[in-house]
Amino acid sequence: MSIYFYDKEIAIIYQGKIIKEKTDSIEQGLIKNLTVFIEFFAKIMKKHKIKTKILGTSIQIVKDISMQESYLFFLDYIFTELGFTKIKFINIKDLFFDNSTYIAIFKDYILLYLDKPVILDMFYFKDIPQLLTNFKKYFNSKIVLFGSNEIIPKINNKDIPIYYIDDYQNYIINCLLKVKKYGV
Repeated sequence: MSIYFYDKEIAIIYQGKIIKEKTDSIEQGLIKNLTVFIEFFAKIMKKHKIKTKILGTSIQIVKDISMQESYLFFLDYIFTELGFTKIKFINIKDLFFDNSTYIAIFKDYILLYLDKPVILDMFYFKDIPQLLTNFKKYFNSKIVLFGSNEIIPKINNKDIPIYYIDDYQNYIINCLLKVKKYGV
């Protein structure tokens, strides 16, 4: 089983199926309410007949740049409480296929995958082309956009080559299907 947190959603890849669920216990891809999330996840497991094994079930969690080490311990605790014994974190950068600058644009926030993570709230940063111009000196030769925001295909900047992945809203989830399938 693999898990990816984003926006107010969780995507679960289980036995080749994609399960997407929204919850108020997640905000900007991070769990904000432990109790509500545990109840929510337990309901998902029951609804989709996800069972943990007596000797332990493994889970892979996508580690995004917004997740600090203390938060990873928090996730480890949560999923141990939910019955998972083998918890592995997959660095999201390992799912990128070249050394372009990747930028995730979600409904409420933007993640710039630079040498140091940059997380920007869309409440303050609405002019994405201008934002890209401001950060231009930190980018590699091209920019690749992905995420859940529907404006991604409309974003362009005359100074910077910008590309977006065809299935930009499901890019990470599709990568997880391949990771699970091929063990990469």
